[in-house]
Amino acid sequence: MLQTPSINLWCMLNRLTKSAELQARVDDEYFNINMEGHQMRLKWENTLKKLPPGIEKLMRTYSANPSFSNQKNLEETEQQIDESTLKLDLLEATHCKLSVSLCELEGKAKSFHRFSDSIVKWKDKDCEHSVVQLTRPVKLRRTPSGPDSP
Repeated sequence: MLQTPSINLWCMLNRLTKSAELQARVDDEYFNINMEGHQMRLKWENTLKKLPPGIEKLMRTYSANPSFSNQKNLEETEQQIDESTLKLDLLEATHCKLSVSLCELEGKAKSFHRFSDSIVKWKDKDCEHSVVQLTRPVKLRRTPSGPDSP
């Protein structure tokens, strides 16, 4: 049985329509994923902009008025500043990691960042993983040593 040209054209048109609809759905999903990534990037950038002034104000306050606090409070404050600085560094490094990944996806040149050397990448089956590793100084407390100490 021979098919007429109009049936062939109709079948081709039908396949093209389905293909175009599928491509439109894929494009919409890709756009939504990119928009979610963009929104996340804006959120991180906003967070990064807000953190340093607060930490700097806290440091200035404690540096200018150390007399209002006892040693325990000063140690706790120092610990909070260290933790806040670590969080800020982690946020900034994560932002760097996301920026590098976006540049790779978009085919743009990678930007260099102070945490670029702290990003470790490896491939596992179908996935590529990346981790941010930051080094931090460790403060050791000295135990009293002398004739009176046990």
